Amino acid sequence: MRAMADPRRNGKSYRDLRVRLKGSHRGTTCHICQKPIDMTLAWPDTMSWSMDHITPLSHGGLNIFENVAAAHLTCNSRRGNQLDLNRDANGRWIASRDW
Repeated sequence: MRAMADPRRNGKSYRDLRVRLKGSHRGTTCHICQKPIDMTLAWPDTMSWSMDHITPLSHGGLNIFENVAAAHLTCNSRRGNQLDLNRDANGRWIASRDW
């Protein structure tokens, strides 16, 4: 029997959320490092655009517009499923190498 796809990360509503975020003013700056995202770069380029859940799905976050933000693929991957506990005074994520 084939496993069902995770509806939190697949399906029309998830794709619609990505399209809405990419088209918004919030979709061009990485919310983690605060640097602009080059929208011409495509996955799997480490500096390409990705959608990050502010409160990770694994911590009960929802797939809603208010809970997502744009991030570089590398910033998003580095953050993983961390909560807001690892931000500096300027609101930027602190990478493990900076602790």
